[in-house]
Amino acid sequence: MDRILLTLAIFVPVRHHKWLGGCLDSLSCAKIEKDTEILICGDESYIRSVISGAGNRYPGSIRVLDGRGYEFGEALVTAVNEAKGKYFKILEAPDRINDTAFMVYTRRLRELEVDLILNQFTKENKETGERFAINYFKIYFNRVYDLPDDGIENLSGYFLFLPAITYRTDLLRSKEVSFGTGDYTVQEYLILPLAQLRNLAFINAPVCSSMIETAVLPGNVRKDFAGRLTVCRNLTDHYSRYYAGKVNGLTREIRFHISTFIGFTISLTLTVNCRSDRKYIWEKMEQFAETLINTDLELYDSTRVQIEKIKKKKFNRWRRIFLCSGNKEIPQMVVFSKR
Repeated sequence: MDRILLTLAIFVPVRHHKWLGGCLDSLSCAKIEKDTEILICGDESYIRSVISGAGNRYPGSIRVLDGRGYEFGEALVTAVNEAKGKYFKILEAPDRINDTAFMVYTRRLRELEVDLILNQFTKENKETGERFAINYFKIYFNRVYDLPDDGIENLSGYFLFLPAITYRTDLLRSKEVSFGTGDYTVQEYLILPLAQLRNLAFINAPVCSSMIETAVLPGNVRKDFAGRLTVCRNLTDHYSRYYAGKVNGLTREIRFHISTFIGFTISLTLTVNCRSDRKYIWEKMEQFAETLINTDLELYDSTRVQIEKIKKKKFNRWRRIFLCSGNKEIPQMVVFSKR
């Protein structure tokens, strides 16, 4: 494809304006090569003011895409279509590049010809300052894995985290990969392209530090829930089409990730105070549970396990959400109530 001229396109969706300066500062220290471009999508006037206010510190490879009023999915589709890099990576505004590891990472990108590249990263809690590294154990870093391959059975649960993933750009433009437009499209970005993978590789370098922020319940609960539920349905349909009945490491990780997102969706809505909103949410979740049962009992059971963890760890004031006596029986879902 003619527009693929560079090695890497880094997409920075500006959903957190206060973090943008620090993110760009880390990029300015990372010795960005001429074959790397940075695509920033958000309020163009604000972004340009941040860039111009810093003199010549930022690399000249920055391109600003005006995304005022865009949700994440719209910004992502725009960036994928505009990208000139062979590979595509998302760097959120709160993330910070590790300059030494970034040089190792880009050098390996130039050598590889694969659909997916995974790298190590660091997670940091902005409230406590605690940091911990995400590593892949029992994985060979100097090897290309052709799929399906039993060699990736040892992937950790952090396999499908945004800071770890770099896709081949043409894969994201495939007609089989279609993203939504909402803020939770990032979950589709992590999952949908995987069904088209032919191979993957690992890079032994903690490329960036990812900030952990405490989730805050949005002002418009129903709108936020509708966006989450749409993604839950899209991921469930995708799983049913490509993975149901398969037994391998990749399928196991995808099932785990989808069930975790569903559980996280429920965990946020459990704190809703408005009675009518609670009733609305649980009517929708009951309908979704029936879909989940008919899709794949293993996916359903994995989701139930995640919800039970949430109940025990964070929301033990609520009664059990899913009642299940075993995989072979259809579990019932009940509206929650206070003990």
